[in-house]
Amino acid sequence: MSKSKNNEKATETAKKNLPVPTKISQPAPPTLQEDNRHQEEQLKEYEELIHAKTDDFIDVVINLRKIKDGNLYECRKDDTGKPLYEGFGDYMEKEFGFRRAYYSRLNKAYRTYELVTDGMSEEEKKEIQVRPALYLSLSEIEENKQKEAFEATIGKKDKSIKGTDIIKWGEKNKVLKKKKAHLKGKTQSLKIFSGLATKLVGDETDETKKALSSFEERDKLVKNLKKIIELLNGAN
Repeated sequence: MSKSKNNEKATETAKKNLPVPTKISQPAPPTLQEDNRHQEEQLKEYEELIHAKTDDFIDVVINLRKIKDGNLYECRKDDTGKPLYEGFGDYMEKEFGFRRAYYSRLNKAYRTYELVTDGMSEEEKKEIQVRPALYLSLSEIEENKQKEAFEATIGKKDKSIKGTDIIKWGEKNKVLKKKKAHLKGKTQSLKIFSGLATKLVGDETDETKKALSSFEERDKLVKNLKKIIELLNGAN
């Protein structure tokens, strides 16, 4: 066997003996048990639990998720048989006074809670604080450091721990997530306008053409667009 063949064989053997990198798995969201009861019956039970436990964000998120995933809110109709709510966001606001942004924050806090408490027993979980503000602050820490931050703050079972303490820990250890730069003022308005204009121009359906041609403020819009074009040309 030639020297080059021996070298190739040795390289292949070395590759096979290399350790396989361990992949860190994230905790999967809890699986919701199948419920075969009538939708209205399920909805009533989950709503009662949410109203009774508005101070326990974990139960609130879990039960809202059951309602959302099962589209249970759709079972309610008005006198004409039409859906009582325009969507899940409309349902939350009318039933609980929750806006979509608030629900989004609760979900974010819940995902962080699930991540950092993975592996803990139910008894251990009962001994820690479950205020959403704490887990929202914890979500600002780099994900691979969140458990460490949890153990150094909330995990100590100190009732005086605040969200600002978690942020300070992140700053001290230089593990805060880098925040995306947000456009401000007129720059942001122009960005939004440009996106809307691009979407309209790209949609050449008859429905869009009809909507544009019959727009009641069409002349005013055309006039303003001409002024914007002049300003853009003058900026060169």
